[in-house]
Amino acid sequence: MASENRGASHRIARVEKEIREVLGTYLIGGFKGELPGFVSLTRVAVSADLKLARLYVTLLTTRDEDETDEAYAKRLKGDRKEAVEQLNEHKLEAQALLAK
Repeated sequence: MASENRGASHRIARVEKEIREVLGTYLIGGFKGELPGFVSLTRVAVSADLKLARLYVTLLTTRDEDETDEAYAKRLKGDRKEAVEQLNEHKLEAQALLAK
């Protein structure tokens, strides 16, 4: 029984890695949206039945020289929200790519 669980967790790890690689390539070359900065896919978590995947992303932006800490924090919060909205708008494209 323990070896079955190990095999399942190994399979999940392989699926997570494959999703990360495919979607990372998609973000670099195939994504048609307008993102407010550089988005990096940092982690993928797949459910035990392989039906659901949660993507963790990081948004990297530059700070303007004359921008205050408060203004930068406010803009970054808005940029994060915009990036997530853009990614969600294109999720069907990503799902179709993964289905292939």
